Amino acid sequence: MSRKVALLSLLGLTASGCAVGLNQPTNNFGAPSPAPGNVVLLNSSFIPHRITIKAGQTVTWHWEDHNTPHDVSFGDFGSPIQSDGTWSHTFDTPGTYNYVCGIHAPIMSGQVVVTSS
Repeated sequence: MSRKVALLSLLGLTASGCAVGLNQPTNNFGAPSPAPGNVVLLNSSFIPHRITIKAGQTVTWHWEDHNTPHDVSFGDFGSPIQSDGTWSHTFDTPGTYNYVCGIHAPIMSGQVVVTSS
């Protein structure tokens, strides 16, 4: 009898944990989406692929592919090649800014859309 109770309790905890996860925004990999203004480099992808901010705001990229080097390259500016840590850039001018990982382009790409403040 105690085995059945333990199993039912475990199933209940698992189900309740799943229900909590359903309320959080997720990315294509099932992980919680990053906070606004943040992009995660994970599984050789930029998550989210497209981010919209207002002029004067900063975007921070977070390296989570700890053993795979990446960079964030906008052509005339960008981050160093790194495997962990963060890099930030403030966008002062409205426009659409396409970027890539210089190592994994064109497969690994993203976009920052900057609107008027």
